[in-house]
Parts: sequence; C-alpha cells; structure tokens
Amino acid sequence: MKFLIFILITGMAAALPTIEEARRIMGSQNTSEREKFTLEIWESGRNTLPLLRELAKDKDPEIANRAGFVLRRLRMGLNPESPEELLLLAEAVDMAKPEQRLTVLNELLEHPRGAPVGLVFLNDWATRGGANPERLSALTKLVTEALLEQRGYWKTFFTESLSPRCRGVVIAELARQDLPMKNQMISVLGMSETKEVYEAARSSTAGLNQIAHRSLAHIAVTQGQVSLALQILKDGLEVATDPNLARILAFLEVTSKTPPSAQKGKWARELSLFRARMKEDFSKTLRLVKEIEERPFLQYESSLLSGVFPNPERSKEPSLQGNSTLGALHTFFDSPPGEPDIEALASAVLIEWSALARTLILLGRPIEASETYNANEKATSAVDLLWRTGNRDKALEMAQTVFDGIDENNQIRMRLTLTKLYLESGEKDGAAKAFEPLIFQGIQRDDIRRAALAIGLKILPREQIIPLAKNLLAERPYQRAAAIAVFLPYPEKVSVSWYEYFREKDPLLPPSAIFKKVEEFLNGDQTKAREIITDSLKKKPKKNLLPNDSLYQHALYLRLPTSLEIVKKAAWYQFSIRDLLGIIRDKSWPIDSRKKALQTALKINPTDISLRWFDLQLNQNGDLDSLHLLTLGDPGTALRLGGYTGKRETLSMCTGVTNLKNNFSLRCLAILAKSYLEKGETKKAARLFQTVLCGEISAGNQPATPIKATLENLENLYEARFKLSTREDEKKLWEERLKSIRKND
Repeated sequence: MKFLIFILITGMAAALPTIEEARRIMGSQNTSEREKFTLEIWESGRNTLPLLRELAKDKDPEIANRAGFVLRRLRMGLNPESPEELLLLAEAVDMAKPEQRLTVLNELLEHPRGAPVGLVFLNDWATRGGANPERLSALTKLVTEALLEQRGYWKTFFTESLSPRCRGVVIAELARQDLPMKNQMISVLGMSETKEVYEAARSSTAGLNQIAHRSLAHIAVTQGQVSLALQILKDGLEVATDPNLARILAFLEVTSKTPPSAQKGKWARELSLFRARMKEDFSKTLRLVKEIEERPFLQYESSLLSGVFPNPERSKEPSLQGNSTLGALHTFFDSPPGEPDIEALASAVLIEWSALARTLILLGRPIEASETYNANEKATSAVDLLWRTGNRDKALEMAQTVFDGIDENNQIRMRLTLTKLYLESGEKDGAAKAFEPLIFQGIQRDDIRRAALAIGLKILPREQIIPLAKNLLAERPYQRAAAIAVFLPYPEKVSVSWYEYFREKDPLLPPSAIFKKVEEFLNGDQTKAREIITDSLKKKPKKNLLPNDSLYQHALYLRLPTSLEIVKKAAWYQFSIRDLLGIIRDKSWPIDSRKKALQTALKINPTDISLRWFDLQLNQNGDLDSLHLLTLGDPGTALRLGGYTGKRETLSMCTGVTNLKNNFSLRCLAILAKSYLEKGETKKAARLFQTVLCGEISAGNQPATPIKATLENLENLYEARFKLSTREDEKKLWEERLKSIRKND
C-alpha cells in the first residue's frame, strides 16, 4: 500500500493507471482496507491533492465524499493528528465571508498549532487572485507575525508549497519586520520563480522597501538572472533612502558588461557618478561631483579615489568643515610635504581626543599620540602604540607609572598587555616576568581569570598553572566549567563533560590526572567515546538538539553518523549555517558529508559567498565571474571571496563603489594598495594608501582598525611617495620619514 501511494504522489509514468486502483480501494466494501488507504493518502500530505481532486469528481458518491473529506482537510493544512478544536477553527475560517476572515483567522492563529494552518489559507487566498489588496495585506501581516512569534514554525515558510503570489506578499510584509534574518528569509522565499515573486511583492499594498529590493536582486543574481536584478535595483532607487542601491546597480552593470540604461529621477546623478568611478574615468568623476553639492562626503570620497585631495575647510558638511585633523593630513601629504601643527592638534578644544590620537598616528607621531591616549585614561593603548613603534623604553616607563599607582584594575590590564607584547616579540622570559604578579593578583579574580589562565599556559607548564585555578576544586560543576575549558583543546562543553565523566568515576583524582585521562581518551581512536554518546543520544527525549546542548557538541566533534542530521535540523531551527559551514570547510569530514552539509546550507542561505565558493570547488557548479557579481560590490563580501581566491581582481572590482564610511571598504583599499605597491604600480598604490589614511579620519574614528594596521599603511604610503619623488629635497623628506617609522623594526 505504501508503495502505491509513493507511485501516485511522485507523478511517475506508472501513476495514471493506478488511479483506478485508488478508486477501487476507496469504494471497497472492506472497511479496514478502505480506511487504511484513506489515512495513508492523508498522511502523505498536499502532494496527493491532484489525485484527490480526481477522486472527488467520481460518479460514485461514496468515493467522491471520502476523497472530498481528505481533500478539504488537506487544503486547510490539517493532518490526522490535528485536534478537534483546530478542525473547528479551520472550518470557521474556510466558511467565513471575505470581510469576516480577519476576525476568524485571528481566532485560529491564537491556537498553539494554528499558525501553519493560517499560512495554508493565506496561500489559497493569494493564489486565487481577485482578493481585495488591502484585505490581503492585513491577512498577510497577521499570519506572518504569528509564524515569526512561534520560533518552531519559521521553517513552515519554506517547507510549505507556496505560490509565487503568496511568497511575494509575505516578502513585502517580512521586509517591514524588525528581525535580523529577514534578508535571508526573503532570499529563500524568492529562490524559485523570482520574477513572479518580485512582481507579486511589488504589487502588494505593503510595498517593497530598500532592503527587500536588494535581497531580491541578490537572489536574482544567484539564479543567473542579471537583467532581472538590474530591473529590481532600478525600481528600488525610487524608494531608496540613501545612494547604496545606486552603488550596487553601477557595480552590477559594469561587472556584467551590461550597457547602462537611461535613468531619471531619484539618485540618477549618484548612479552616473558611481558608473564613472567603476570605469576609473576620473575626469568624468570629478566633473560629476560638482553636481552633488548637497552630498559633500560623497564629493570628498569620490575626489580622494580620483587622486585629488580637496581642502576639507571648504566643505559644507559639519564633519568635514573646519576639521583640523583633516587639514593637517592634507598639508602633511602635500607636495612638497609640510609639517603639521602639533600644538594646534593637541588642543582638546579643537577636536575629539580619539580622532586626535588616530590622526597623530597617521602623521607618524606615535609619541604624541600615546600621550593623548594616556591623558585620556587609555594607558594600555598608549603602551601598545609605543611598543609597536619601536619606543620600547618609553612604553615600559609609562607602564611603570601605572604599576606605581593604586588602581589594581589598571595594573592587571597593563600586565596582561605587556605579557602579550613580550610573547608577540618572542621574549618568553620578559613575558614570564610581566605575568608573574598575575599568578596571585589576577588568576584568582572572576573577571579576568579565563584570560589570565590562557596567557599563563603560553608561558608556564600546565602543571604549574593548574594549582592556581581554584575553581577546579569548586563544589558545583558549573563553577568548575570555565576553568576546565581553558586547559583542554576541545570544544568547551566536550571538555567539561568528559572531565566531569572521569571525575565522577574517581573523585579523588587530582585535576592534572583527570586532564591526562581526557586527552588519552579523546586523542585515541575515540571508539569508546562514540559508543557512550551514541547511547546517550538514543535516550535523549528531545527531537531537536541545539548547538548549546552538550550532546550536540559531542556528536559534531566525534563525527557520529547521525551528527550531520543533528546539525542540519538545528541549522533549520535556528536559521544558521555556522556549523554546516564548519563541516563544509573541514577536509577531515567525508566528501559526501561535506556535500550534504553544503546542500542544506545553500537552501538556508542561498546568497552566501562562502557557500557559493565551496559549491564551485566541491561540485564544479558556477564560475568565478558569477561569484564576483554575487558580491554586489559589498566590501565585506569581497574580502571573504578574496581570501578564497587570493586574487587582486576580487577586491579591485568593488573599489569603484567603495564607501569610505565602511571599515571593510578601507581594508579592501589597503590590501589592494599593498598589492599595487608589490607589483610596481606605485602611483595607484600611493593614491589608495592616501585615500585609506584620509578616510580613517574623514569617516570618523575607526575602532575596528588596529593601530598596527594604520602604521603599516603609513609606512607603505611613505615608501610609495619616496619611489614617486623626482626632486631630491622631496625624496630626502620621504626617506627620512620612512626611516623614522622603521627605525626599530
């Protein structure tokens, strides 16, 4: 019987003749056979709808009634296990007049299992067409919010067979919701029949915002429908609140070699500007920037990328106008270079201190910058800066003033900083001396114990550090957990679980002996560990294991045969591909497991550039050109793709639309500039390095940019300017600055 149902619902060539067999059983006088067959059809779900529709037309009223009974309930999203009260609520919705639907649907959605049923009704109303647009939008809002509120029902959006029109109106509603995964959800809903879905979403009274246009354009590119993506982006310009869609549109046009179409209306001038920047037509870029006076930062950004460094004093934007930091930079980088007015910069009245400190670093004045940090209670940053710029004596002198103080917290932070710096320099003895007081002063403190233990293990043997971790002897397991995890190289809950497992077997064993037992146990063939965890999984009452569950982490770490399915279920439940991506990247997993993980991850996040790269590598699906398009010019995505390809092209393609207010953009430019410098394209390198350094200040403080990276960019700029210099006095000046920054490398 099960095989018959399979044949019927898969639409194979042998399916048509079996309808007679289905009709025979439905009309059978054998009650047991008939009811069993009816139940199996119902359990097989909505795939049996075509069959049931045929049977519901039968001339035999018994067959038609039985088929109609199941057909009606399947249409309402009900299954044989649905409670009676849910059936009554669904019937009320089914019988309600259009103007009554909102009220009765709300009653259905209040039932704990009502949300998926509500989605089935919504799909039916949207698919039929002719529904009042405002009413359909209100119904969509009600159902969407109900499904989002019940976390376990998220997947219903993607497992239910929804029409393009239904998916479109849901997308329009999702775009208005405040939830972190909405871009991903929009992409999944738009994966098939993208054009029809977009048209339905656009015609919804809820309308499409900028986010939805970008997400749908992204999925269109993934599907290879570049022309559709371009149209979606052009439509999106009319509702866009900033020029970012114009950046994407220009990027996609130029990289796909699509002739630009005429664009009038909102953001048309910005689009023309980005097109010129993408083609590195700097003369046209500089001509176009004059037309967008109301966007001074965009003017400044475009001029920098074109190799022109305008005086920010003339800007109409408050953040640029009168900014003495930028003024000093532009004077300093001028030809021949001048010297900045350090006294003026140091005045706290003129600028915010953190911007001042960053600017002084950019000007190659680390000592003045460190003084600014120290004066504003950032002594650890000041010492870090002095040390990295070769001023070790001054760094140690400043650190000593902290040690002579009375603030214990500052002393501990300073010792941790010095220990890390010594370790980076390869000076283990110096690190040990700096760290020694922390053995008693820091490891006993809850707030820094973990960091102190981790650093201590790099300096001293584990046996010397273990006695200092008092929590290992704590009475309760949760009190011991944090200390255990530091001493073992496995996932945290794996380490803690096996430590407690061996401790329970012999409570008198010292911690050092337990650690050795865990390592011997897990570093071997792991057969016994697999048996124990497999048995525990069989006893687990919950259907789904989540990443925060210790059994989940055990299954994943031990690569149990069931682990991939466990991870896939959790990924769908949490809408997260993190652990799936970990499997895909790890070559120690079987290739079939990696491919299955990839298949699931692509369904959850179809536009992820890492997944598309592995799809290209593992399945030979796609090409590098399509992956470049898929970045949509986003600098963060370009950095990830560049990390895989190792090619300059990946970063250079997004340079034309880069946004200097984005820290990832600055990183892209710096990496690209370094590549140009290494390849002898010095002029390009100098232009980009200078853009990065000016961008750090003009866009505001960039806390994500490490001091070390800023100094490297400055050094590379000096080298490029030295190589470009033609006059002896200018050459000498850049050479001196280059020597000053390299003096203690």
